[in-house]
Amino acid sequence: MVAALLLYPVPGSLTIPTPPLVSPHLARGVHLIPLLALVDGLGLVILIDWGKRVWRSGSPLIARYFSVFLLIGLFSAVTLELGFRYKNYFTAYSLRSDVRSYFRYGLEDALAFVQAHQSDYDEVWISDTNIDQPYIYLLFYAKWPPSDVHQNLQVRRAPPDFNEVNAFGKYHFGDLPADHLNDLVLLYSSQDLDGRTLYQVRGGVLPKQGRVLFLDKP
Repeated sequence: MVAALLLYPVPGSLTIPTPPLVSPHLARGVHLIPLLALVDGLGLVILIDWGKRVWRSGSPLIARYFSVFLLIGLFSAVTLELGFRYKNYFTAYSLRSDVRSYFRYGLEDALAFVQAHQSDYDEVWISDTNIDQPYIYLLFYAKWPPSDVHQNLQVRRAPPDFNEVNAFGKYHFGDLPADHLNDLVLLYSSQDLDGRTLYQVRGGVLPKQGRVLFLDKP
C-alpha cells in the first residue's frame, strides 16, 4: 500500500509533454482516488479494531468510554461533511457562474439553433477562442454517427503539437476576421439566470464565403 502511494505520480508524469507543451491536469491523478479509498477503509478498520481491543481488554472505564466517543466523533464529522457536500452539489454548486462556464452552460441551446438553421447557410463557423475543442460539443449534442465523423472530419496534424480539427462538412472551427463580424446580424443568444449572454449566433452574407452562420462566446 505504501509503495502504491509513493508510485502513483509515475503514470501521470509519463503523459505530460515536454516544454513548452506542458499541460498539467487533475485527471492525471484520477487513479489515486481508489487508492485513497482503500487507505481510508484500512484506517477505519484499524480504528474499529483499536476500539474493540480497548473495550475488551479490561482497560479503565474512562479509556473505554474515550474510545467510543472518539469513534462517534469521527463518524459524526464524516457524516456532516458528506451531508454538506451533498447539499452543496445539488443546490449551490450548479448555480455558480464559474461552474456554468466550465461546463459550457447555454452552448447546447445555441448549437440547437445552429442545427435548426444550418440548411439556410453555406458555411457554419464555431469559434475556438473561448470554446475549447468546439467540434466535440457539436458531435455530442447532434449525436453524429461515428462512421460519418471518421470519413469527413478534417484534422490538422503538426507533431509534436496537439491535433486540431479544422472542419466537418459545412462546419468550420475557428474565428472569422474581425472586420467580417460587422456584416453579421445577431440572430440568437443563450443567457444565464442573471440575464448575461453566454453564447450568441450571428448570420449574414460575406463576399467570399456566401451565407455564413457564426457561433461564438462574447
